[in-house]
Amino acid sequence: MYLVCLNEEEKELFLGMAYHLATSDGEYGEEEKSAIEGYCQEMQCTFDVSAVKPFEELVGRLNVVSEDKVKRIIT
Repeated sequence: MYLVCLNEEEKELFLGMAYHLATSDGEYGEEEKSAIEGYCQEMQCTFDVSAVKPFEELVGRLNVVSEDKVKRIIT
């Protein structure tokens, strides 16, 4: 993937959205945790679940700070 191309804020936004998706069924199992860890390894960053903001806030911020190229990478 091209996730390494994201800047630090975009990485945090991506991980927050991925976390919301992973927990959308009300569970955060080992498979979801493993996927998030894989994203972190690829982006060479860490994930702090306590810093996750509401999904709508993440999407809104992504629309403000990111170019179309980054939006395509994330989606």
